[in-house]
Amino acid sequence: MFEVIGLLLSFSVMMVLVLKKINQAIAILVGVMVVGLFSVLSPLGYWHALSGISLNRQNYELIISIALIGCLGSILKDSGMMADLTKELKKVISTRIIVALIPALMGLLPMPGGALLSAPMIDEEANELGINSELKTFITLLLDTSGFGFYL
Repeated sequence: MFEVIGLLLSFSVMMVLVLKKINQAIAILVGVMVVGLFSVLSPLGYWHALSGISLNRQNYELIISIALIGCLGSILKDSGMMADLTKELKKVISTRIIVALIPALMGLLPMPGGALLSAPMIDEEANELGINSELKTFITLLLDTSGFGFYL
């Protein structure tokens, strides 16, 4: 029960920090510390877990691959290839379907960070439909992470 309280308190602290415009990375770090304080691990066990995570090569590979996906999205947008892709898609299918289809397709790819790549691709089409930023984020994450778009 003590761990559940720590988890709820951690989420609350992170939400308050983000609402107060504190950097999200710092808010997450503070949240992790709160969970650590309420966990059953001793301080030495907590340190071993933290050092094990930071020394794991796969974590660095994941961080690098997600950063490179963001770079790919920027390159596609800056070069105009993303606009060309959506323009050609609009000749065949409606804007509403594009907003659902692109994140769903990206979600099927075996890669992390598909939402990072699909979000800029649907940005202009979602603006045409009058979709606000929060709903765009929800659509992108829902359809990208689940491939749910094929059921719409």
